Parts: sequence; C-alpha cells; structure tokens
Amino acid sequence: MTIFILAYDPIIKFIVSRFSVESTACYGYCDDLGFASDDLRRDWIIIKKCFILIKKFSLLELNLDKNQFHLTCKSDLVNQILRLKECDTDITDDQIVEAIKYLGIFLGRCTADTNWDLPLKKFVDATLSIASLSCGFTTSIALYNMLAVSKLSFVATFFMPSQKVLKVEKWALQKLIRGPWGAIPSLALFDIKQIGIPTQARAITDISFSSSVRAANRTSNNFFQEFNIHKNLIGTNDVTVAAAAGLNLKDSFFKFWNDASVSYVDALDPNNNLFNPSLFSQRRVFKFNRSRAMPFNFADLICRRLSFFLDGTFFPRDAERIVGIYRRKAVSLGPNFVSTHFRTITNHWCARSRFGCARIPCWFCRKLDHNTNDRVQHSLNCPVFKEVFLSLHKLSFSFFDLYSLLIFKHAGESLSDNAIDIMLFFNLVSFQTYNRCRNGSDFSVRLVRNVIKNIISKSSNAWSLHSRIKRFGYGSDLIV
Repeated sequence: MTIFILAYDPIIKFIVSRFSVESTACYGYCDDLGFASDDLRRDWIIIKKCFILIKKFSLLELNLDKNQFHLTCKSDLVNQILRLKECDTDITDDQIVEAIKYLGIFLGRCTADTNWDLPLKKFVDATLSIASLSCGFTTSIALYNMLAVSKLSFVATFFMPSQKVLKVEKWALQKLIRGPWGAIPSLALFDIKQIGIPTQARAITDISFSSSVRAANRTSNNFFQEFNIHKNLIGTNDVTVAAAAGLNLKDSFFKFWNDASVSYVDALDPNNNLFNPSLFSQRRVFKFNRSRAMPFNFADLICRRLSFFLDGTFFPRDAERIVGIYRRKAVSLGPNFVSTHFRTITNHWCARSRFGCARIPCWFCRKLDHNTNDRVQHSLNCPVFKEVFLSLHKLSFSFFDLYSLLIFKHAGESLSDNAIDIMLFFNLVSFQTYNRCRNGSDFSVRLVRNVIKNIISKSSNAWSLHSRIKRFGYGSDLIV
C-alpha cells in the first residue's frame, strides 16, 4: 500500500498539471479518480495521452474498459457523445452512462432512488438477521443501531431519505420487535428512553440531517456565513420570509439551513459567543436535533391500549403513573422487566389466534371457550399459571387479577413498591413461559421453574427479588 501511494501521488500530479485550472477539476481518493470538465472531448484526449505515458514508464497495463463517462448536457447530448467517440474509437456505448458512481455515490440526474437501492437491501437483510436471533427487545434495538441503520448512514450524508426509505424503515422496525403489526408504533421506538429503556432506535431522518450538517461544515467554508447575514430568520422555516430577504431557496433546503443554523447557535461558546468546532460534532447535532422533536406521548398510547383490556375502568392519570413506575423500575429491576410489561399493555404478545389461525386453547390450562383462549387477556390471568407461580414462591394473597397486573392498583388503591416488583416479575415469567409453550414446550411446573432460573441467572436484580419473595412473601405489604 505504501508503494502504491508513493507512485499514485506523482501520477495524479502529472495528469493534473496538463489541464487548465479554470475548466477542469480532478478528484482523487484512494484508487478512485474522477474528472469534472466543461469540454470532455478536449480533456479526454489529454488524459488518454497521459495514460499512454504512464503505461510506458510503469510497465503496467491500464484497464481503460472500466472508465465511465457521464455527460450532463441535455440539449446537445447526442452530438457530444458522437464527438467523444470520434476522438477515441475504443469508447463503447456501455461506458457512456446516465449515472456515474464515484466513492459509492451515483452522480447524475434522477439518481436519488438509485443511491438508496443497494443500502436499503443491506439494511433489510441486517434487520431480518437481527430479528431471527430472538435476542430480546432491548438488545435487538441496540444491534439495529449498530448493524442495520448504519448501512444507510453513508448515503444519508448526501441524500435526505425519501418516502420509500421511510416506509422501509417503518416496516423494518416492526419486523425487528417481532409482534403484532403496529401494536407498538415505530415512532415510539425512536423515543423509548422515556420509559426507562436504555437504548432507542435511531431515526434515519435524524442521522441524515446531522451527517449532512457535518459534511457541509467540514467541506464548505462559508456554509454558516449566511447565519450571520440572515440571523433574523432563525426560528422560522417560512419560505415567504426567506423570499422577502432575497433568498431563493426551496422549502426543504431552507428548513435544512434553518435547522442547521439552530444547531450552530447551540455550538456557540457561552463565554465569548464564538463558534466552537468541538461543540459541533455530528453526535451533538444529532442529540440536539432529537431534543427539539416532539416527544412521543407514551401516556396516551398506554391509555388507548388499556381501554382494550379494561373497558374504560381506569383513569388517564393512571397511564402517567405507569410511565413513572417504568422509569423507576428500569433502574431498580432492569429494562427487561419494563419492556416486557410495556409489551403486555400494548397487546404485543404473539397469540396465534391473532394471525388468522383457528381459535387455540390457552397454553397453560388448555381450555377453549369464548372467555378462554391463547390471547393475552386470559393467558396473563390464567388461574393454572397463577397457582404454579404462587406455589413456587410461597405466596398466598389472592388479588392477582388482570387489573392489578396491568395498572398496579387494587380496589382503587396503589400497590406498594414490593407488590409492583412481584407483578413485574410475574409478568416476565408469564411472557417467557408463554413463548416457550408457543414454540413447542409443554407447560409444567418444571418449565416455569426453568424459566425463573434462566431469568435470575442473567440479572442480579432478578435474583435478589426472587430470593426476597421466597424468604418473606411480602404478604403483609401489598398496598400503600
């Protein structure tokens, strides 16, 4: 590689020295070499002569068949192609392309969708691969950020995501979390840290904006000079205001410039009000832009989903209280307790009767009637499973009903922290036992014991809670 660099650099300088600075530009990066010219026929004759000289003194055969030509003229395109072929009869029709690829990006007219095609395929493949691992809600989101959405980040630096890209992103997120479609909205995954989950999915729109701002700031010296000239426009994306100020900008670009300028203000040094490049990293711009977005209303989602289970026998303020409980318990117990209960509330269990199958009996009690099936309403409150769980933990209190399990209240009174811990633990064990039965295991006391053993082996908080439940039972400390 060192020998290649030492030889490649003087070759590029030799070629560039033969051109006029005003009419031709050379762009070299690694082994990619691109030229932008206002007279392609003239410059190609020069380049071809240079290639002949390089071939002689390097004793290397140049692969000229890989050269591509992209002509941007519209009115005289046919004549320009004929002139180019007249000067070099070795040029084939396949080498004259409508879009030319340079450094992984297609340049040319109407190439935005073309640039997204291959990254989208890799993005979908990576997402489906992560989903197939069955590695849990939180871990899947973390892997999605590292392995899937990163496939789109390079193209997103140069092109804002189209509606097609956003639809694929929404589809991929639903595939990722593996549950009934739309039970947990894709928008909720972009802001799920609100309920205590340590990681949330990164939106490709936010990635595209922050990376575009970084690229613009690093490659253009005067990108933010307009900020000082038109700073009175900061805080609005009204195109009519821009037109009044003499700016002839499209709505999308004006919004981008406006949002970037707001991020620029955030990067001003508070001591001297000067721009601080260290405060203008892509990560900071991403976080700042995300903070300005409208937060997802989890209380409203929980309220709507609970109405499906409880038929309006709860108050909207209970949803706010549940969000607060999630934030506390994600720290004291772990995010898996919270995410599983959130999936229960949003009816995100994969009941086969929800996917067009015939009605299926409960996996625990094996009964089937109009009140008993494999839906979450019954499975979570199944008396057979509750009897097994309570006997394993030597618990005797009797108000393990659906109402208490979902909103942590009994007879209008809030449950204590100890009782909430038990409810969350019960929900987690029930969910994992349900999935094992759905995937072929037979329900038994031994199966429930193995599920509990697996949970407490992966979390010290779960082990501590399990030990305390068995030792004390919490039978006298259930309601505040």
